[in-house]
Amino acid sequence: MASLLPQILSQIVFNFNSTVFSYLRDLVNLTAKKIPLEFDIENEHKFYKYKIKRFLTDVSLGMMPSQVYTGKYDTTGGYLIVKENGDVLCYLIYNQNEFEDYLLNNTKFDTASST
Repeated sequence: MASLLPQILSQIVFNFNSTVFSYLRDLVNLTAKKIPLEFDIENEHKFYKYKIKRFLTDVSLGMMPSQVYTGKYDTTGGYLIVKENGDVLCYLIYNQNEFEDYLLNNTKFDTASST
């Protein structure tokens, strides 16, 4: 299933460019409703959301484009996130679900200014 990530990401980018949505959470939900890869969602499995959360976590914690990714994170204790207003959030390793939710809910696409 990992090999399907490029197709999932391409559908999300397509949805970004053809809708008004920019937040990843909205784009993932839209993608899941369209079921572009025809996954069996009879049991309401959140496959698209799961794959994107894992991707965001891997990118945040060690995946580099210049190296073969081994799945090992560069962090061992926790993560600090500084918000735009200066607030600092700390997620410990046992808050993995909260960290993944934060990444999904606060990641968004943007385009360059056209003016």
